[in-house]
Amino acid sequence: MRGVTEWIKPLEPEEPEFDPRWLGACIPEHNWHFHRRLLSRYGVVLGPGQFSQIVAAIRHGRARLVKVRDKWGAIYAVRIKGAGGRVYIHAIGGVPVTAWPPRAARRLAKKAVLSRDDGQQEPS
Repeated sequence: MRGVTEWIKPLEPEEPEFDPRWLGACIPEHNWHFHRRLLSRYGVVLGPGQFSQIVAAIRHGRARLVKVRDKWGAIYAVRIKGAGGRVYIHAIGGVPVTAWPPRAARRLAKKAVLSRDDGQQEPS
């Protein structure tokens, strides 16, 4: 069996390459909750500048509004490079607070589509 183990290499996790745009950059403490939830719920780590792009998309209306939550902000769907689809974000006053759980967000999006379809009546 010695011959077989010689050509089998153990799988080692690859070191992610350091993005030089992070030199001198930092994440403010009040935004850490959002970044932790984004990683735990979607497996996404934002690159430098991507958080600002999300904020701009929400504030300028480029993010899809899924549900308004009265005084508690709104849920938005945003496409993030590297996420492989939409990420659902709870924002208050245009500032992301947390990454909404994917399962709950899909349920909200489905309800929004169904209620929108129920509200439209076909012309007779």
